[in-house]
Amino acid sequence: MENESMYAELLELITTDSASGKESAIARLVMGKLEALGFTVTTDNAGETFGGECGNVLGVREGELDGALLLCSHMDRVPEGLGIHPVERDGVLYSTILAADDISGVCAIFDGLRRVLAAKVPLPRLEVLFTVGEETGLYGAKAMDLSKLHAKMGYFFDSPGSVGRFVHGAPGLYQLNAEITGRSAHAGNEPEKGVDAAGEDVLREPYGAFAVD
Repeated sequence: MENESMYAELLELITTDSASGKESAIARLVMGKLEALGFTVTTDNAGETFGGECGNVLGVREGELDGALLLCSHMDRVPEGLGIHPVERDGVLYSTILAADDISGVCAIFDGLRRVLAAKVPLPRLEVLFTVGEETGLYGAKAMDLSKLHAKMGYFFDSPGSVGRFVHGAPGLYQLNAEITGRSAHAGNEPEKGVDAAGEDVLREPYGAFAVD
């Protein structure tokens, strides 16, 4: 299989439990991988800022050239992304939740690091940052002490698309709490006795939907 080692690492990482605020297991795993590549690894107290159990992981390799480059991804996944054991069929992984967001980014960083280090070419300072609490509010990134970073530019592996695509905004989350009252009636026999709870506009769109959290 092409890129068999990268595939094996992807499976290793996605089957390691990690949710926002509960990244300890995967943090230990990536720290070991960074140290094996010759990086000096540190962590911070980002988890304490949002009730998490561990902080961001920062790996640094001093370079032979001037300058610095940052590579970044997040370690956490959605809360339901625990106990993942995907099934492979015909080269495709199937799972209710795969955790490719953002384990695919973590794997891409490690694969790139191994390739460039194996080339034995002069490099600038390399800074690899794996953050926590991204899925629930970018908590790790917000808590990161930027003075630890020398890089003036970097690549964040957390979005599909071609190389160079710049994401400057993304969907957020709004919660609406509402109490809606109406009068029930049989829609076929006596609809005139009912009072629409959602408003007249919904009646004009018979196939529409109204959702309230």
